Amino acid sequence: MKPNEADGKTSRSSRSKPPKDNRTLIIAFDTASNDTGVAIKFDDGSPVKDGTYLTYGEIAESSEKIETRCGSLHVRVCALLDRYLRDADEKRYKVVIVMEQARQGQFRNVYAALRAAQSAIWCAAFERDLPIRYVAPVQIRAALNLKTGASKEEIADEVKKLFSLPKELSDNITDAIGIAEAFSRGWKMKRVVKKIERRKTT
Repeated sequence: MKPNEADGKTSRSSRSKPPKDNRTLIIAFDTASNDTGVAIKFDDGSPVKDGTYLTYGEIAESSEKIETRCGSLHVRVCALLDRYLRDADEKRYKVVIVMEQARQGQFRNVYAALRAAQSAIWCAAFERDLPIRYVAPVQIRAALNLKTGASKEEIADEVKKLFSLPKELSDNITDAIGIAEAFSRGWKMKRVVKKIERRKTT
């Protein structure tokens, strides 16, 4: 007789669980001064790491006030995360939030807007116990095989060419895809960053 069979109950450990999915769902955000770009893809952990994008788009914000914009952004990011987390819990794969590091060298008002938008996303992730990772601009360019000084236009062109995306796609969306690629191809960008650090010390 199996444990708990006599009283008609099944032990928690004996319940069948779905096999663990080794993939990671990457949800990348590009927090621009107005709208926020989003790109979502699976990463299966293989060295190539060219997972298919499930979706990409923009969270458009009409308000110019940081307080109003952040409140609205937080609500919409929460809804987006909840939609994917239901599937993640069922199929047992990991979810990670990725954003670009905000640079203090930017104009003060732009930097404040970016940090405020990132805080709204950070709160939504924290409430759901999701990890947050940041990538540097140099890592995004390295992941796309671009020079360290490549412009946003060059990043956009490379992303559109790599994934055969429409020409009219906004920079916010292509930047979000670049952020996801930088995290997904981490094995490559670490080598590039080490080379840059070596050059600085020599």
